Amino acid sequence: VNTSAGSDTVNIRTIAAATTVNTGADADTVNVGSLAPATGGNVNGIGAVLTVNGDGEADSLNVDDTADTLGNTGSLTATRISGLGMTQPVTYSTDVYGPGRSAVSSSLPLARPFGRGPTRGEGVIHYSQIANLTIGLGSGDETFTVRDTQADTTTTITAGYGANSFFVRGTSGTTIIKTASDDLTDTIVLGSRSPGPGSMLNRIRGAVEVVGSGIDDVVVDDSGDRNTRAGTLTASSLLGLGMGPSGLTYSGISRFDISLGAVNDFLHIMETHQRTAYTVAANAGDDTITLGTGDIDTLMGHVVVSGGEDLDRITVNDAGNGKDANYRLTPTALTTTPVPGAQARAFAGIRYDGTTETLSLAGTDAANTFSVLPSNTTRYEINGGLPSTGTVPPRLGDVLFLDLEATADQFLTMLPEVPGSGVWQFGNGMKPVAFESIEQFNDYLVPVFSDSGISSKATVKVFDALSGWLKFEIPAEQIYGTTTVYGVNATMGDLTGDGVTDLVVGPSRGIFNPSVHIFDGTTGQFVQELHPYADSQNSLDGISVAVGDIDGDGWNDLVVAPASDVAQPIRVFSGDPSRYLTRIGADLWPVGEGAAAGLSVLVMDEFVNGAAHRGQLVVGADFGGTSSIQSFRLDVDGQWSAVPGSRFQP
Repeated sequence: VNTSAGSDTVNIRTIAAATTVNTGADADTVNVGSLAPATGGNVNGIGAVLTVNGDGEADSLNVDDTADTLGNTGSLTATRISGLGMTQPVTYSTDVYGPGRSAVSSSLPLARPFGRGPTRGEGVIHYSQIANLTIGLGSGDETFTVRDTQADTTTTITAGYGANSFFVRGTSGTTIIKTASDDLTDTIVLGSRSPGPGSMLNRIRGAVEVVGSGIDDVVVDDSGDRNTRAGTLTASSLLGLGMGPSGLTYSGISRFDISLGAVNDFLHIMETHQRTAYTVAANAGDDTITLGTGDIDTLMGHVVVSGGEDLDRITVNDAGNGKDANYRLTPTALTTTPVPGAQARAFAGIRYDGTTETLSLAGTDAANTFSVLPSNTTRYEINGGLPSTGTVPPRLGDVLFLDLEATADQFLTMLPEVPGSGVWQFGNGMKPVAFESIEQFNDYLVPVFSDSGISSKATVKVFDALSGWLKFEIPAEQIYGTTTVYGVNATMGDLTGDGVTDLVVGPSRGIFNPSVHIFDGTTGQFVQELHPYADSQNSLDGISVAVGDIDGDGWNDLVVAPASDVAQPIRVFSGDPSRYLTRIGADLWPVGEGAAAGLSVLVMDEFVNGAAHRGQLVVGADFGGTSSIQSFRLDVDGQWSAVPGSRFQP
């Protein structure tokens, strides 16, 4: 059959001998099906070889098997369509993709013979130079294999009702697979050897689009690839991994499985769809799976990562979110929990099977809390993030909370070259927890000291409040050069800017020209000595100490006050490295200038008064036999003012 110029239509319902259609100029259409040109038929009447030769312009070939209700198999190459009731019985092999899925068990005969009787000829369709190829499948659990498609052809395959299986081994042109809107799951597998294992994706040269019904599965198998590959996954596409530049686009998918290659692969999961569950199998090689592009709220679909036999790494990047965040890390999952007063995050969470060697998490550039349960298989690397201004050291209050119940012989090493960084190591086989830009730990240090008021051999001991073990101790002789001291006052606070609370010690009384000593909270090493009342060297008095951010510059300051009844003011010394331990603000006389009183001091959290991140100073005074408590605030001009209504007598 030869058509000439004009947009011609050729309808082929049945053939018993070899038939050839040669189209002419313009956009011609060839319809194949028992009701052609109408749909709702089948291709069981194609009992011989049908050849359709297009003219390469805008010709269309439509194959309609939509009324066929029995399970068929079909096959497509760049030049040939076979099966679908047009051929003799064959056997084939598939893998099962889970309970209730649409794959067929291996090497079984088809549900029915192709053709109507033993004398039936072999039906097959050859095609060439077709711009649009459409194949409508039946409704009986079809299995269709795409071995290749024509480079200049847009191929659309539409599934009927049923649990159908599509095996896409290769494409050269755009290939579209559309599933039916039913309650059965279709499975679309991409891979050169699908449905068998050990496939590659390098034969997917043309674009593949999968349009699902909402409950369908996509399986991408590159497990046989021995070349290093990189891929990028979004909520609607997968690019790279050896595929052509257009890769795979998808929608309406409930499950998306990716099997990486046999060497070092890189997969960047930028986004996930909230109605799709994702599984990534790392397989052999040192693979890196990166999740997020600075905001993990784009990961709205749950992700499961299965590590391989080599050194695999998961990297999670939330550094660009800009909001406070709470993270929870366990040996099998990373999740977030709502921050009080904030909306719940869209992040759906990540699970991993315990074979991942390293998990790296970069938190937001705001205040984060990392709750970590150490793992015996996965090393954690946690970055609290710097403020957006790039201030060093970090100062926005990132907290690392370690659940140490299952660990033993905990050992913390700080790395002074990187502010707020270090490594927690454990002696019972648990993997280390490395951290960077962390301002606070759960192991708040507790000083225990002699404050007997009588001459004694004072010793300051620092214990971990969570575990109860002794971190270090400092005898009075090391502090003041004598073993005879009338008690000491001590507090904990970060005055070195490394994220670890330091020990600050002042004498209770009994020292001429008394001084304050600062010791590193990790090692107990001496850091600095300060004589806050050098202008009264002959006084025999003590010093009360407190640590907190008084002036709101983001650095903890040192507050000192006379501990015994002497006429000395309260003074504040800066913790800013650019003016370290220099006096800031005016002298504070809480009970009147020149009055001799014994004072105790405490810096309350900045959120108590809410004024420009300035800590509130609470002063306890013993003056003239009367005890009182009152709060004060240092304003931007360096002057003190009492907080209204804060004074009371216990």
